[in-house]
Amino acid sequence: MLKLLSLLSIAVFAAPMCAADAPRAVSAAEFLGGSVDSQRVEMEATVSDALSDETDPKFVFLVLDADGETIYAPVKCGNDNMSSVEQLVGARIRATGVCDPYVPEPRRQLGRQLFIAGLNDIEVLRPAPSDPFDVPELGDTKLMTPAEISRLGHRRIAGRILASWSDTESLLETPSGRLVRVSFANRPAPKGGSFAEVVGRPVSDVYRVNLERARWRPAEPYDFADVAATNVTARDIMLGENGQVQVKPQFLGKTIVLRGTLRNRNGDTLNVEDGSFLVPVVAPEANPDIEPGSVVEATGICVLDVENWRPNAAFPQIRGFFVVCGADGLRIVAHPPWWTSGRLFAVIAILLAAVAAVLIWNRSLKTLAEKRGRALLRAQLGQIKSTLKISERTRLAAELHDTLAQNLTGVSMEISAAQRLLPASAPSAAMQHLEFASNAIASSRDELRNCLWDLRGEALDQPDMEKAVEFSIRPHVGDTSVAIRFRVPRARLSDALAHATLRIVRELTINAIRHGGAKTIRIAGCIDGDLLKFSVSDDGRGFDPESAPSIDQGHFGLQGIRERVDTFGGSISIDSSPGRGTRVDVTVAIDGEEEDKPE
Repeated sequence: MLKLLSLLSIAVFAAPMCAADAPRAVSAAEFLGGSVDSQRVEMEATVSDALSDETDPKFVFLVLDADGETIYAPVKCGNDNMSSVEQLVGARIRATGVCDPYVPEPRRQLGRQLFIAGLNDIEVLRPAPSDPFDVPELGDTKLMTPAEISRLGHRRIAGRILASWSDTESLLETPSGRLVRVSFANRPAPKGGSFAEVVGRPVSDVYRVNLERARWRPAEPYDFADVAATNVTARDIMLGENGQVQVKPQFLGKTIVLRGTLRNRNGDTLNVEDGSFLVPVVAPEANPDIEPGSVVEATGICVLDVENWRPNAAFPQIRGFFVVCGADGLRIVAHPPWWTSGRLFAVIAILLAAVAAVLIWNRSLKTLAEKRGRALLRAQLGQIKSTLKISERTRLAAELHDTLAQNLTGVSMEISAAQRLLPASAPSAAMQHLEFASNAIASSRDELRNCLWDLRGEALDQPDMEKAVEFSIRPHVGDTSVAIRFRVPRARLSDALAHATLRIVRELTINAIRHGGAKTIRIAGCIDGDLLKFSVSDDGRGFDPESAPSIDQGHFGLQGIRERVDTFGGSISIDSSPGRGTRVDVTVAIDGEEEDKPE
């Protein structure tokens, strides 16, 4: 709709004004006949009503009476100017706009409409009466059709207000006994029992003439005869003698007494059950503490709920009736029994909820007990497994120490003695072989000593790798300052990977102290996705990685580290040079094996 209105605005105002753009004066017949569609036109008409646009607050609708035809004219002035627009009601105007044959969504089906760009395009030819009540009285309409009644324009009527409801609706009775249902544009509606003069647009519900969008002011009271209330049932009003639905319009405006059971309440409306009918009773001043199930007696005005006539509904439907009660119009005949069906259902619901809660509680306790039992079993199995591992490692360490370690020590001592006994003139090749053998045996002895420490130690049993690293390097660092930040849970690594990691870190730490003379060492590690990353850096003497001692010289440290890293498909990076320390970075994939992980 906004897009269409924008196009219309452009079409009307963007082009320069000239003689060719002058609006064409048209009659209602030409406008509705289709000969001026999408053209700028001007039309003389009388404003019969003004309505706000609920779908677009930027527009206000004028209802124009042009040559006896009704034409709707949306004016782009906004609901904020509604008071100014309402002053045009009753005025004779000349309006300039665009004849639009289309119905843009979400507009109502109003036929061809005269789109007016603003209030400046409306010229007042004859002002509206200064007194909105200066209009003809609503005369005899018995011989008029509903369509003719809707074209009467504003009419005036005075009388006594029999009943008012929903703050905007009233039923008025004239001194002659004529009943008119009034819908007010200004709130609140006059109170029941008061006298009012009313001006509005006549419409028909086929039975009677009603007034819409009405205004009112107090009127002079007059004497009237009170009519006794009639005791009726909903069946008397809604059904005929044969039991079929036959609504009796003669009950409209009658004072009736209706008895029934209160079922529920929605604001000022109480739904009272009378037989098989649920009758709305409008009682704004009723006791708010009336309980559902109470038997009540409502005395008030009967109002038929009938829709107004429309061109496509020749016989408007009677939807039912309701009763409007005054201050003393509702009386409690009997309070509801304590043991009601509602309370019975509530008790049953509470019992069912209690049973369900007990079942859920029992199930929760059973699940919790099973969960804690499994956790206790896993903990016991883990403790037994750990004890067995420690016992087995201790046994292996003792056997290796008593056999292989002592043998290697003896061989190393024999080679050292052979080197001392060889004459100075011994071939240099023999000395090189002896030196290589001595280095290899020393390396094997160190490796065996580390293995014995690992078997006898408890590094692998620590809860996290930071404590495991600290435990593993503790015997080798002496006075060297070591900072450890190894944020890796032990449970994420298999025993093989954890052991390899500790051996690599310990080897790099020992090399930094023994060969680099480091005073400060930093060890860091973390998990990045499925990768374990750790590094060892020091402030030692450093070395050239390209010319570092190799296996040919009997040095196995760096080669052993590379082989361990290659076993896990990892990578190693060495950043060092003489005089500026060393940094070694290692990246390996986390082993997916689970059997050696703690529960």
